[in-house]
Amino acid sequence: MMITTAGQSSFQVTISPKLHGIYESTRAKVKYINGAMIQIEGVEIEFREGYSTSLGRMKIISAEEYERASSYHLREWILFALFYSIPTLIPFLLWQATKAASYSISLKKRVI
Repeated sequence: MMITTAGQSSFQVTISPKLHGIYESTRAKVKYINGAMIQIEGVEIEFREGYSTSLGRMKIISAEEYERASSYHLREWILFALFYSIPTLIPFLLWQATKAASYSISLKKRVI
């Protein structure tokens, strides 16, 4: 693949780990030719080398740990909704009962 001078290219790679645990990453070594150099037969081309940045220590988690960390936690959300609805519904139902009682009293007063 040829990248022109001042050009840019990006790549996406997906890696599936075979082991899990702590991993110390290393830097990638990249060899390239200066864009100004032209390949001529019989002339040895000088490659330049560059290094990527290191990611440092990474923790690779197992598939089970990933599922546990990223699941929807359905049971927890159902319990949260249940426990949250109780203190919300009780005052609402009391307010509805009070409103209905006061409305019926005001209707009786209007009739008289």
